[in-house]
Amino acid sequence: MTILNKMEMINVFLSIAGIIGKMMMFPGLSVLLICGLGGLSITYLLRPFFIDTKSEFFKTKDKELVQRYRTVYLLVCFGLSITVLGVLFYLQHWNGFEKMTRVGGIASLIGIFGLMYIKRIIPEIKINSLLYFRLTVAIFAAIYIFQNS
Repeated sequence: MTILNKMEMINVFLSIAGIIGKMMMFPGLSVLLICGLGGLSITYLLRPFFIDTKSEFFKTKDKELVQRYRTVYLLVCFGLSITVLGVLFYLQHWNGFEKMTRVGGIASLIGIFGLMYIKRIIPEIKINSLLYFRLTVAIFAAIYIFQNS
């Protein structure tokens, strides 16, 4: 388990605790929400710079292949990060959440199509299904916020 995976788990825990605290209207627990979702966004922004041939994104032994498709992974992580920030702004009732969730949702959608294209042209490459799940959740969050704003 890499340091980024551990950071992600801690930030998800802080986010869930902050969301529960916000729903229960406990004073001061929005700090957990800000730290959790902000940290999660930073974690997603850092991920593309730490991929190698053993990363969770690509399971392959070809270093050139990993370098070639790093741009798609950068777009995927950018979309996830911006969507998470949009959700944070939405939950805190701050301005700017609509644009963030739109941009993040569109980038995540393009990222999913990019991943499907990579999988189609290189069938022997293994793409982690957890990445697809993260992107799907980001797109649904963007759609939900767009519908309710």
